[in-house]
Amino acid sequence: MPGAVKWTEAAILDVQNWVAWIRRDSEFQAGRVATAVLELVDDIARHPLTGHIVPELKDETLRFKIIYARRLVYEIRGEAIIIKRIISCRMDFLREFQPDRKDA
Repeated sequence: MPGAVKWTEAAILDVQNWVAWIRRDSEFQAGRVATAVLELVDDIARHPLTGHIVPELKDETLRFKIIYARRLVYEIRGEAIIIKRIISCRMDFLREFQPDRKDA
């Protein structure tokens, strides 16, 4: 059974900014990316342990999946899945990933 999915404010902003950036060039491609993100989150909700453990943090509850050269980082918390961030693979992960404890 899929777990409950919650999004942090940072993750919502990540998706909104990413889709807005793509939309400047192609409304169609922006829609494809948004749909792909939602489909990946549905997959994570059904199979949360299939993501890779974030190697920089070495915490089994923090995992990620790759989508279009970005890491979708999520936390497994009991039956809940918390979408934490969506960060470009080109970025310095530890500098970009700032767990927002008020969203936790």
